[in-house]
Amino acid sequence: MNSTNDLSRILTKGSAKQRALLLFNDMVEKSFVKEGDWKEGKGFLTEPEQKQLWNSFNTESEVRLYNRFLGLQQDISQNLLLLKQLQFKYQGTIARLSGYCLLQHEYTQFEETLNAIYYAIETPEQGRKVLDVMEMHNHYLFATIGPAEHPDRDGVEIRERTGLPLKKILDALSCRAMEELVRAKTIVKVIRDTIEENEFDIEVFKDMLDEEEKTLQEDRAPLPKFSRKKTEEGILKHADNAEQRQRMEDIFRKNWVFPEYEEAAISETLYKVMRQGGQM
Repeated sequence: MNSTNDLSRILTKGSAKQRALLLFNDMVEKSFVKEGDWKEGKGFLTEPEQKQLWNSFNTESEVRLYNRFLGLQQDISQNLLLLKQLQFKYQGTIARLSGYCLLQHEYTQFEETLNAIYYAIETPEQGRKVLDVMEMHNHYLFATIGPAEHPDRDGVEIRERTGLPLKKILDALSCRAMEELVRAKTIVKVIRDTIEENEFDIEVFKDMLDEEEKTLQEDRAPLPKFSRKKTEEGILKHADNAEQRQRMEDIFRKNWVFPEYEEAAISETLYKVMRQGGQM
């Protein structure tokens, strides 16, 4: 409510829709907790004012309006809970993806360090001794250290000992994260369209929806090279010309495994089912 005068005017002279929105805004605020803004049980109507509104829906059309808004409140509350659960699941997938990305980065960095040392050795005899030592102490973060098939040309390499190649794990987690984003983005649209089409102007619902969507839009890549947006912001924009930019993009593109909310497409099937009152 904008002011006490607005509240009093709606209580006494407001239309059925205004009275219903006033009542449901208060009811929803008392049902949901938003950290930092209000505490559980806080609303803006006193108990007599709330009772006055409840008792004001007398005609058949007013009762229908109240019941329709009650159904909307229940549906949106359920879908917001579903969205929150999906957001937690997405965050778990992203956490796993981040961990494997850091492992891949560590492999790459350590392999480059070992090769820098190996190629700095001046004699073949010393080089062979270094390779022998590496083979004796060859365990490193779920991987094996050793000479490449052609060490004179390719130096030292880190070979994964995981059951599934790391690249396939990253690709699988990236696909899973995008699928979860598609589902979440679709639910966001379902809730937003439901609110707008029914003019169900409940501030708490709109604020919660904005917060959930903002969280889903965050780029959580642990290093810029794993994200197209972070690569763009930190590296590609500094290219001198289009040709150089294209070369740089070709180099970095293989690392882009973090999905972007903007690129997630709405699932028409899920949207249709949820708008019809179902769940998937």
